[in-house]
Amino acid sequence: QDNVKIRPQHPPNLLYKIKYADPDKNNLLKLVEHFSLGLQHCIVFEKLDQDVLHFMSKRNRKPMEVSEIRPIAQQILVALNALKSMGLAHTDIKPDNLMLVNHATHPFKVKLIDFGLARNISDLKRTSQIQALGYRAPEAVFGLPMNESVDLWSLGCSLVFMYFFKHLYPRTSEYEYIATIVRMHGRMTDWKCRYYSQMQSTMSHGDSLKLKDVTEFESLLKQMLCVNSKNRITPEEALKHNFISMNHLSKSKEHPYVRSAHRLMSVCQDTASGKSATSNNKTVCRETNTKVPALTAANLTPRHTSTLTKIPRHTGIGKKIKN
Repeated sequence: QDNVKIRPQHPPNLLYKIKYADPDKNNLLKLVEHFSLGLQHCIVFEKLDQDVLHFMSKRNRKPMEVSEIRPIAQQILVALNALKSMGLAHTDIKPDNLMLVNHATHPFKVKLIDFGLARNISDLKRTSQIQALGYRAPEAVFGLPMNESVDLWSLGCSLVFMYFFKHLYPRTSEYEYIATIVRMHGRMTDWKCRYYSQMQSTMSHGDSLKLKDVTEFESLLKQMLCVNSKNRITPEEALKHNFISMNHLSKSKEHPYVRSAHRLMSVCQDTASGKSATSNNKTVCRETNTKVPALTAANLTPRHTSTLTKIPRHTGIGKKIKN
């Protein structure tokens, strides 16, 4: 019931760090054993279910609801926080590398997999070729100093993908990717709530709770997708964000939407307490308190001319996703 990967001359040093860091508690892929076979290095991992991309493809490419995204986000943030404490960066966060453990018995229980590109944070160089195009942090694109915050950028892109089943940034070429980042300049203040046109006058309590939830989801994404990595939210800070803690729903605990959301979060470990989101004299990148509701596919990439920007979220139409 284990998976075996064969890598030429793959040093197990980083995997040893992960193996002894309580991978179950920290939502990391568990290393069972490793051995050499000639010039090949074989690594045996625990067997998991399916990755998030495959899971969404099997659901007819139906985007996830924020209540489904939240437990995944929480568990991967726990994983990134653990890696950071070990002085490691994953550098390849994408939906393919977020693995469901056993969706039939533990819905949305996930682990972070594929540490083939993981490296010590101190080894991240300006010239390092890391991350998949479309999930690559601006500092990696432009050859700027890097640290573990590159993983938060990739996670933010992955969460947007789950919500729309569509890539936030183009993956066709590095030129187009850079051009889009430059045009966006890190600003996402034009995102508009996809609920407003339908619910301004007839909003029920349940719909208003969903709206609050999507608004907090947007708030977290903005802090993950800060172009300036120095102001990007950290895993520890993100774990205390309202979207993860569900503080914004605390007054409606008995509502069916909130009860369902809490059930989905039951697969998560308790979030460890820590310092506030403005600790260490760092201003976390966040929007102002003006009316900036939630997400819409039409405004994800301001001034982007792609025809995809006009496609509603639930049409199932968008960039072709390779399985």
